[in-house]
Amino acid sequence: HAISWAERRREKLKVKSLIRIKANVYTPSAKIIEHSSHIDYKFKHTGFLYYINTNDGFTRLSKNIKIESIENRGLIFEPHIEHNSSTCTNKEGRININFNFF
Repeated sequence: HAISWAERRREKLKVKSLIRIKANVYTPSAKIIEHSSHIDYKFKHTGFLYYINTNDGFTRLSKNIKIESIENRGLIFEPHIEHNSSTCTNKEGRININFNFF
Protein backbone atom coordinates (compact mmCIF):
# COMPACT_ATOMS: atom_id res chain seq x y z
CA HIS A 1 0.00 0.00 0.00
CA ALA A 2 1.21 3.52 -0.71
CA ILE A 3 2.62 5.59 2.14
CA SER A 4 1.39 9.17 2.31
CA TRP A 5 3.70 12.20 2.23
CA ALA A 6 2.88 12.94 5.90
CA GLU A 7 3.73 9.37 6.96
CA ARG A 8 7.10 9.52 5.16
CA ARG A 9 7.98 12.83 6.84
CA ARG A 10 6.91 11.55 10.26
CA GLU A 11 9.15 8.51 9.80
CA LYS A 12 12.14 10.65 8.75
CA LEU A 13 11.70 13.02 11.72
CA LYS A 14 10.87 10.11 14.07
CA VAL A 15 7.78 11.87 15.42
CA LYS A 16 6.17 9.93 18.27
CA SER A 17 3.81 12.61 19.54
CA LEU A 18 3.03 16.08 18.23
CA ILE A 19 3.02 18.95 20.74
CA ARG A 20 2.28 21.93 18.50
CA ILE A 21 2.32 23.23 14.94
CA LYS A 22 2.25 26.98 14.38
CA ALA A 23 2.91 29.36 11.54
CA ASN A 24 5.17 32.36 12.06
CA VAL A 25 4.54 35.34 9.78
CA TYR A 26 6.85 38.28 10.36
CA THR A 27 6.04 41.53 8.58
CA PRO A 28 8.97 43.31 6.90
CA SER A 29 10.83 46.13 8.59
CA ALA A 30 13.11 48.94 7.37
CA LYS A 31 16.06 47.23 9.09
CA ILE A 32 16.30 43.69 10.42
CA ILE A 33 14.97 43.42 13.95
CA GLU A 34 16.35 40.51 15.95
CA HIS A 35 13.76 39.23 18.43
CA SER A 36 14.55 38.33 22.05
CA SER A 37 15.77 34.82 22.85
CA HIS A 38 13.17 32.37 24.11
CA ILE A 39 12.47 28.67 24.60
CA ASP A 40 9.36 26.99 23.21
CA TYR A 41 8.79 24.69 26.21
CA LYS A 42 10.94 23.95 29.30
CA PHE A 43 11.01 20.19 28.75
CA LYS A 44 13.33 18.38 26.33
CA HIS A 45 11.76 17.80 22.91
CA THR A 46 12.53 18.29 19.21
CA GLY A 47 11.68 21.14 16.88
CA PHE A 48 11.44 21.30 13.12
CA LEU A 49 11.34 24.72 11.46
CA TYR A 50 10.22 24.73 7.82
CA TYR A 51 11.05 27.87 5.83
CA ILE A 52 8.35 28.86 3.34
CA ASN A 53 10.18 31.68 1.58
CA THR A 54 13.72 32.95 0.99
CA ASN A 55 14.50 36.30 2.59
CA ASP A 56 17.24 38.12 4.50
CA GLY A 57 15.82 37.16 7.92
CA PHE A 58 17.23 34.35 10.05
CA THR A 59 16.93 32.03 13.03
CA ARG A 60 19.66 32.26 15.67
CA LEU A 61 20.36 29.10 17.69
CA SER A 62 23.19 30.54 19.78
CA LYS A 63 25.47 33.54 19.71
CA ASN A 64 27.45 31.92 16.85
CA ILE A 65 24.87 29.89 14.88
CA LYS A 66 22.74 31.87 12.45
CA ILE A 67 20.48 29.98 10.01
CA GLU A 68 19.43 31.85 6.86
CA SER A 69 15.80 31.73 5.73
CA ILE A 70 15.86 29.77 2.49
CA GLU A 71 12.70 28.48 0.81
CA ASN A 72 11.98 24.77 1.30
CA ARG A 73 14.71 24.40 3.96
CA GLY A 74 14.04 22.42 7.11
CA LEU A 75 15.87 22.89 10.40
CA ILE A 76 15.81 20.26 13.15
CA PHE A 77 16.79 21.84 16.48
CA GLU A 78 16.35 21.73 20.26
CA PRO A 79 13.64 24.33 21.01
CA HIS A 80 14.04 23.87 24.79
CA ILE A 81 17.38 25.72 24.38
CA GLU A 82 17.27 29.49 23.84
CA HIS A 83 16.89 30.65 20.25
CA ASN A 84 15.39 33.61 18.43
CA SER A 85 14.09 34.85 15.10
CA SER A 86 14.17 38.08 13.12
CA THR A 87 12.20 40.15 10.68
CA CYS A 88 13.29 40.62 7.07
CA THR A 89 13.74 43.67 4.85
CA ASN A 90 13.72 42.31 1.31
CA LYS A 91 10.36 40.47 1.01
CA GLU A 92 6.73 41.14 1.88
CA GLY A 93 7.22 38.94 4.92
CA ARG A 94 9.17 36.11 6.51
CA ILE A 95 7.13 32.92 6.79
CA ASN A 96 7.93 29.61 8.45
CA ILE A 97 6.12 26.74 10.13
CA ASN A 98 7.26 25.55 13.54
CA PHE A 99 6.68 21.94 14.66
CA ASN A 100 7.30 20.82 18.26
CA PHE A 101 7.22 17.10 18.97
CA PHE A 102 8.60 14.12 20.91
